[in-house]
Amino acid sequence: MSRTRDRGKALARWLGTGLLGLLLLPVSLSLEVSVGKATTIYAVNGTEILLPCTFSSCFGFEDLRFWWSYNSSDTSRILIDGTVKNEKSDPKLKLKDDDRITLVGTTKEKKNNISILLRDLEFSDSGKYTCHVRNPKEKDLEHQATIILQVVDKKECLVSSSGNDNTENGLPGSKAEEKPPTKV
Repeated sequence: MSRTRDRGKALARWLGTGLLGLLLLPVSLSLEVSVGKATTIYAVNGTEILLPCTFSSCFGFEDLRFWWSYNSSDTSRILIDGTVKNEKSDPKLKLKDDDRITLVGTTKEKKNNISILLRDLEFSDSGKYTCHVRNPKEKDLEHQATIILQVVDKKECLVSSSGNDNTENGLPGSKAEEKPPTKV
């Protein structure tokens, strides 16, 4: 009799642990943030680059907060900070640190795109760019993805970035593009 009772307790413990795991799994895997396949991208000084960022959520979102931060060896700052009310509205910026930065993403039609365009690149723009997302529907858990930007001279770019493409998430212009030469 005691053997049957022990099996019953063991089964109850196993089921309880399994069910608890199933309940916790969606919370830990529900929000995902991506900056594309390439972890480092190269762009020519004086050009522009699209820094991609998309997110997905199993639970949907409401009053989602997002921000982009920049870190180099001697500087750390928040570039933009914004919110998205829901899946039917576009992102709204609360803070923009630099006029050269434009939010180009949209969250309508399930694109969930909060990418930024950085214009008139300077060598000092080289560094780590991190896209952060926090969803209140997911107990305000913060998720992030980082991409490294290396601003190079035109000569370096011809050698270093040939074939460097970060357009796998359908974000045209993620590849460094040169400006056309000025006509005299």
